[in-house]
Amino acid sequence: MANFSSYHAYALNVVRQTFNKHKKPVTTVHNTLFDILIRRSLGAVICLILLARANTLQALVFSDEKAAVNLSGQRQAEIKDWGKIDLSGVVLVRSPYGVPSSGILLESGRHVLTAAHCVAQFSSQENKLQGRVEIFSGSERKIIPWKKLYLHPSYSHGGAWDAALIELPEAVDENFAARYPLAGTPRILPEIILRAGWGKGGTGMTGESGSAGKLFAGLNRHEARTKGRLTVGFKSDPDHLPLLLSDFDGNPGTDPFSKFAASAGLDIAPDPGTGSIECHIANGDSGGPVFAQDAKGKTVVVALQVGRIRRGADIDHRLNSSWGELSVDIEACRIRNWIMATLSR
Repeated sequence: MANFSSYHAYALNVVRQTFNKHKKPVTTVHNTLFDILIRRSLGAVICLILLARANTLQALVFSDEKAAVNLSGQRQAEIKDWGKIDLSGVVLVRSPYGVPSSGILLESGRHVLTAAHCVAQFSSQENKLQGRVEIFSGSERKIIPWKKLYLHPSYSHGGAWDAALIELPEAVDENFAARYPLAGTPRILPEIILRAGWGKGGTGMTGESGSAGKLFAGLNRHEARTKGRLTVGFKSDPDHLPLLLSDFDGNPGTDPFSKFAASAGLDIAPDPGTGSIECHIANGDSGGPVFAQDAKGKTVVVALQVGRIRRGADIDHRLNSSWGELSVDIEACRIRNWIMATLSR
C-alpha cells in the first residue's frame, strides 16, 4: 500500500501541475472537485492494471507468465510440447482449516497421494478434525471428506520420506476423474517432466505471488538424484534418499544448477532448461504429481512434489520460487511398495 500511495500522489501532482500551467482554478471548491475526480480516475486505472496482472499470475511459477493457463477440471488439456492430458485427477487437498495443497488420485480411485507435511498434524487417532478433497471434472466438482490418513513409516518433519495417503469413503467414479498409475522402476535422467499443482503463482523474476486455488501445469526436467552435500538436512541415509531434483533456469542458455552442481557432489552435464515455459513449484503445489511418458507414450506418475531449496544460484537469495532455486520430488518407485501395501488394506 505504501508504494501504491506514493505513485498515486506523484501522478496526481504531475496532472495538477500540467493543468495549472494552462488554466488557473477559479475557486478552492473547483480545485477540490478536480482533485477528487483525478484521484478516482487514477485509482480506477491502477486497480484495473493490478487486476489484469493478478489474473495472469495464478499458477506454478513460470519463466513466462503467458504460459499460465487455468486448467482446473480439464479432461483434455493441451500442453505445449507435451500433448493432451486428463488433469481431472490432480485434486485440491484442504486441511480442516482450509489450507490448500495438491494431491493425486491413484488407480484405486479411493486413495489420494499427497505430501505428508501438509496433513501430518491431522493423522493421529485423537485428532477428530477432518479435511477434504475437492475433485474437479469439467464444470462439476465433488467435495469428499477424508476417511483416514496414512503417513509413510519413515516420515519425519523436514525429512526425505515426505509422503502420505488419504483414504476416501468410497471410490471416485473413473468416468468423473482420471486415475493415475505409478512408475514402477527408476527413471533414466535427465528426463522431461510435466508438473501440476494448485499452488501460488508468479514468475521467475519476482517469485511466488497471489493465492492458491487454480490448477496449472508446466514443463521442467528431472536432472539428478540427491546425493553429496545436497543430502544434508533430509534426516535419512544419504545413500538411500528417494529424492529427484529440478532446477529453474528461466531462459535457454542459462543454467544456475551447473554453477554449484560439482561442489554439491552432483556429476551432471550442463542443462540449458526447457525454454521460456519452464516452471517451478510454489506454496500449495506440495503433494502434486510429476508426470512423464513411458516407452509406449502412456502418462505415469514418476514423482511426488514435496519442496524446494536454494543453493547459491538463487537470484534474490530468498526461498520464494524465483530463478535459480531447485524443486525436490520423491521418486514414485521408491514409495510404491508402501503405497500398494496400504491400498490393499
